[in-house]
Amino acid sequence: MSLGCFILLLGLIILGVPIAFAGSIAGVAGLLTIGGLDMTLHFLSTIPYSEVASYSYITLPLYILLGEFAYFGGYAHGAYRTAKEWLGHLPGGIAVATVIGGAGFGAVCGASVASAAVLGKICIPEMKKLGYSDALSTGSVAASANLASMIPPSGLMIVYSIFTEQSINQLFIAGIVPGILITLLLAATVWVRVSLNPSLAPNASSSSWGKRLASLRHSWGILLIATIVLGGIYTGIFTVTEAGAAGAFAAFLMALFSKSMTWHDFKKILLSALRTTVMVLFIIVGIMIFTQFLILSRLPVIISTFLADLSVSRALLMGIFVLFYLFLGMFFDAISMIALTMPVMFPAVMALGYDPIWFGVIVVLMCEIGLITPPVGINCYVVAGVSPDIPLETIFKGIIPFVVVNLLAAGILMAFPQLVLFLPNLMVK
Repeated sequence: MSLGCFILLLGLIILGVPIAFAGSIAGVAGLLTIGGLDMTLHFLSTIPYSEVASYSYITLPLYILLGEFAYFGGYAHGAYRTAKEWLGHLPGGIAVATVIGGAGFGAVCGASVASAAVLGKICIPEMKKLGYSDALSTGSVAASANLASMIPPSGLMIVYSIFTEQSINQLFIAGIVPGILITLLLAATVWVRVSLNPSLAPNASSSSWGKRLASLRHSWGILLIATIVLGGIYTGIFTVTEAGAAGAFAAFLMALFSKSMTWHDFKKILLSALRTTVMVLFIIVGIMIFTQFLILSRLPVIISTFLADLSVSRALLMGIFVLFYLFLGMFFDAISMIALTMPVMFPAVMALGYDPIWFGVIVVLMCEIGLITPPVGINCYVVAGVSPDIPLETIFKGIIPFVVVNLLAAGILMAFPQLVLFLPNLMVK
């Protein structure tokens, strides 16, 4: 019965039914089978409100709003300009600057797709003008946009915390070191590739120290917002919800006083944040209906017990989970992956004795990889959308080395869990 509902769910998604409705339909079918019409109507009348009427869910629209204000405030462009002055003289320096700029924008954005659109519009024309390879320029943009999913505030971490009821404070702080690690690996990948094959990117002239120091003024907005949000959370001054409100309000004031936001832009920002929030909440409600069916069918308990009793190493099982996420990433978007897998996967991983915060970072990283993995790789399609003259196959070719490096990062974080956990363990309780 459970297997039949899973097949129904996947079939509906393959047919193009939005995951919110696919989860609801499959969940209703399962509930009708288990408990009949009365029980199904009871859950349908209570789940949509009970699942989203939570104070913790306020984090979702606040950080989405923060990202929208950051987009219109031009903070990505500022971080890119600073990084270009400091790093442009290195082999592939403008692509390295794109990675650093993507990390900076990720610290105030939280959404990879939005970051891909912004960085694509800013960085690709610059690299094309300087004679950079299309594969290198688009690949570096798509990969660096992914940093918004790991570097807090991360929308995917909020979704993970909702489905697993884990501390979003600790998840945000846990993403800092992995985010820095992935940024350094991506930058090193660009440097090594261009050093081995200089035809990918021409040499650029070095900026004077005066220009470098003067360029720091372009990054003050990102640094201020990141300090407010992350500093407030880490020191215990703010809860995550309060930090989101403070960050969004600061970004609003900065955009307002810099005159980079018109009244028309303000309305667009509110509508865009509203659409994104409603979309995510609909997905949560749909999957929660399906999750209720899974709970009643006891499938998560059965799978957890089965995996815990297997006579194989925990590391091997975790490796299988990672490969499973890599496979899912070829076909599903990141939010769908978390929504579909957490009801079953999370209890199983907890039964194996893994730390839920560490596992959350691994899940977000694997979803991140899915955002750039063919044939779906939504970030690659976004980059193609802002660069219509570059073939999609060129973008996919350029992204492959960055996929490999992200997998290397996943291996490092799995081998050394304390890279993820030592900052959350130092937080003010």
